Order: sequence, then C-alpha cells, then structure tokens
Amino acid sequence: MFDPYEIRKTPQERPWYRPALDMIKHVPAGKALDLGCGLAEFSQKLKQKGFEVTCVDGSEKYVQNAHELGFKALRHDFNEPFPFEDEEFDLVVSLEVIEHVEKAEQMVREIYRMLKPRGYALISTPNYAFAGVRLKMLLGKSIPGEGYHFRFFTRTTLKKLVEKTGFSIMRENGISFLPFYKMTKNVPRAIRIPVWKKLLASKTILLVQKP
Repeated sequence: MFDPYEIRKTPQERPWYRPALDMIKHVPAGKALDLGCGLAEFSQKLKQKGFEVTCVDGSEKYVQNAHELGFKALRHDFNEPFPFEDEEFDLVVSLEVIEHVEKAEQMVREIYRMLKPRGYALISTPNYAFAGVRLKMLLGKSIPGEGYHFRFFTRTTLKKLVEKTGFSIMRENGISFLPFYKMTKNVPRAIRIPVWKKLLASKTILLVQKP
C-alpha cells in the first residue's frame, strides 16, 4: 500500500499554501477538517487563524506526527465514508489529495455531507491540462504522479465535479512556475487570464461553498 510518508518526511512550505490561505482569509474561524494533512503544515496555519482542526491521513506516521503537534487526528481510507457527523465542520481542506483517491466523486460527496450549511471547502489538485504535462505526453515521457495518482483532473473537470455535487464556486486560483505575465504582457487580458488558468497553471485551487 502506498504510504506518502515515504516520499515526504520533512515539513515544507508548499507553494500552494500562500494562495490557499489568501482564498480563505474572509472565512470565519470554526471547526476545520484537514483531509490529507501530511506533516500538518497547513493544519498549523489554520490553527494560527483560530480554527479548531481535526487531521485525517492515510499514513499512520503522519497521524502520529499530528498527534504530537497537539491535533485530533485519525488514519482513514479516503475511499470509504468518513467517521464524522453530518454538518459537523465549517471548513474542509483537501490540498493535493483528490488525485490520490480512486473514489473521488464519493469523497467530494462526503465533504459536502460533513460541511455545515454555508460551510466552505478548499480543494486543490494538479492541473493535467497544464502545458508542461501535455508536452511530456507528446514526447512519450511519464507524467507527474503517474503510478500513485489515480485520478487526473483538469481545471474544467474539477469544477464540474464540485458543481455536480451541489457546491457553488466562490473563488478559483492556480499556481504557475513559469514567468507567464512577462511572456504574455502584450496579450489582451480577456485572452490572457483564461489561457493562464487552463494551460499554464500547474495547480488548480477552488474555494467552494455549500448552500
């Protein structure tokens, strides 16, 4: 069984943390659930913002680490229903996790179930419409995550999934490691922004809300 701890054993400031935090800056503090907490770096940031955080991960070592940091934490198979009550949380966070879950649709339905009315979910995943991924495929090279990613989302397919589940998309963002604005400064904004989100953002981040 794949254990993410074998890939990442040292805490890191992941590049999607800053834009993710910015997207929830107006979300009132409350009960938060961090699905796929890893080494609990983002959980600690949520705690600093006043959230009461519960951590969940598939790795026993990550769960043990979260316990040592003072969080409520449990190990769980993300392809199974979560052991929490309906409408229990104000915020559910799932950063770079959904691509590892075979039953991704069920996971999103579970997030919806566990959120209180008007609650928020913050979801990020690699964007497989990213130009760099397309180039690797054209060259016959392996794509990032191949072998331990079960699902391959684009910005469009992720948005369709959350909307089909019943969420409203409040904000969306992406991450690019390319100097995009320098390369496209002469391209009209109306064209530049959609192209960036679809092709040149290597990550998709959505803030969604339950009615």
